[in-house]
Amino acid sequence: MMSSKYALLALAVFAACMQGCEKGKFAENNIRDINGKDSGVQTGILVMDLSGRNVRIVHPLNRFVSLAPSNTEILFALGAGEKLSGVTNFCDWPPGTAEKTKIGDLGRPDLEKILSLEPDCVLAGNKTSQEIIRFLSDNNIPVIVSEATSFDEIGKSVFLIGMLAGKEEEASGIVAMMAERLDALDKKISGARRVRCYYAVSFGDYGNWTAGPGSFLHDVITRSGGENLGAVVGKPWAEISLETLVTLNPDVILAGKYSGPDISL
Repeated sequence: MMSSKYALLALAVFAACMQGCEKGKFAENNIRDINGKDSGVQTGILVMDLSGRNVRIVHPLNRFVSLAPSNTEILFALGAGEKLSGVTNFCDWPPGTAEKTKIGDLGRPDLEKILSLEPDCVLAGNKTSQEIIRFLSDNNIPVIVSEATSFDEIGKSVFLIGMLAGKEEEASGIVAMMAERLDALDKKISGARRVRCYYAVSFGDYGNWTAGPGSFLHDVITRSGGENLGAVVGKPWAEISLETLVTLNPDVILAGKYSGPDISL
């Protein structure tokens, strides 16, 4: 029988891809003033978000509502936590989030509460529904999808949120730091045997869900030197039988905060 270990996947601190994300290039391709000319961040600009939508905003933006934990953590990392008016129930890091108004779950936010906060901008997740985006937009609140959908997109997410919050220099510093850590990680894992990992999105009474190809977790595991055994499901998210998990015989089981009761095989 395998030896199971419990771990939290804290590899996102390494996550950034600098290729194609240089500050100047990203800004040039994603920000235009209302006359269509290239410009820096200024009053009356058109921003392309990570879903490819063009959103008109009026700068500066001082009141944000975040619909994804990653957006929340990036704003705090940029030193702009004070600009957050509301966050989801799942936004529990860093500790400063405890003081923020909670606007509901990821997929079912309280839209009336969001409107009451009068945000300058809502930072949406990559799974935020079109109905939510349309409702907020119809109420004259700009909605920008800023959550990365892949490992390689995290640098773009940091730059985008940094520009919106007026923290471009801080964003550049964070991405540069991440790139340095990635380089160090590459050297450390070069030539090493890949660790056979299974990530438990949920387990037991919650259903045995895991992350496969096309998911952010799959990208992080493989980029960090692991072999994601969840790849056997052939899609981003799927349930897997306990018998299959035992057969896979992982070296390590990674259990997230919301994976459910203790895993024991």
